[in-house]
Amino acid sequence: PAIEPMLELLEEADEATAVDCVYLLGEIRDRRAVPALVRRLEDPRDKVRMYAVTALLEIGGPRAVEAVLARLAREGKGLQGFIVECLLRYGRDAWEPVAQNLRSPDPRVRREAAYLLGGLGDPRSVELLVEALRDRRRDGDRRAAGAVDRLQVVHRELARHLRVHEQAHAGAGARAERTSRDARGERDL
Repeated sequence: PAIEPMLELLEEADEATAVDCVYLLGEIRDRRAVPALVRRLEDPRDKVRMYAVTALLEIGGPRAVEAVLARLAREGKGLQGFIVECLLRYGRDAWEPVAQNLRSPDPRVRREAAYLLGGLGDPRSVELLVEALRDRRRDGDRRAAGAVDRLQVVHRELARHLRVHEQAHAGAGARAERTSRDARGERDL
């Protein structure tokens, strides 16, 4: 679809029109809209910035995720929680762009990427976060350490659920074997 008219309208739009344009650009998912949406991250209106965050994450890709991470690093307390929530929600599909931003030249972006990689709980993050911990020149070390800790908690929880699941199946298997033996008239020794 032709997004140029919407991009032009966005440049001079009032808040309601800007929100509608940003929302629609996110729904269309055309990467040509990314530069205009990145500019909306600097909009003085909170609602426009919020919609720009979700639109960029809907579109995805390294540039969009990097812009949102950079905004998170600069955002005041008001929208930080919203941005983190969006990154965690949409980040499951955007693991690679978040991981790529762990090597960003901007230390603030690296810190946020490390934090989010831990929150996403993806095992692929461990090696990258350990590497970030080893490189003491990076400012993301504390975030990387916290992210590794969160991944360890997720891993322990998954291991516990797996043990419970295996025990349940083992018990069901033993019951099925006894039922089968009973049906054949065999007895337990």
